[in-house]
Amino acid sequence: MIKKTSSYSLVIQPKDITDFLAWAENTHALAPREIPPCWAEHPALIDILASLAAERALAVSSVSHGVLETDRLVVWWIHFEQMRGILGRWTDNCRIDHTPDQEPVTK
Repeated sequence: MIKKTSSYSLVIQPKDITDFLAWAENTHALAPREIPPCWAEHPALIDILASLAAERALAVSSVSHGVLETDRLVVWWIHFEQMRGILGRWTDNCRIDHTPDQEPVTK
């Protein structure tokens, strides 16, 4: 479970990322093919996924404090959609030849 240590600080565990990916697959149709199965071997992907999970947790917690903070959900959605493209490039790389420290292809 993602633990909130302050209003803008969270502790993310590997299980939080796995739970986030399962939630994203069910809620936002994030297809398993969009995330390389070796994501846990890529520190950059771990950072991206942890950031998305943490940003979503903060956005959801801010909604309960008032309507004015719902912009965080919109910003999260924009970031999520942007990251889908980056995640897809990692998946393309690893589908051909997995390299743990591989950088995504830039277009």
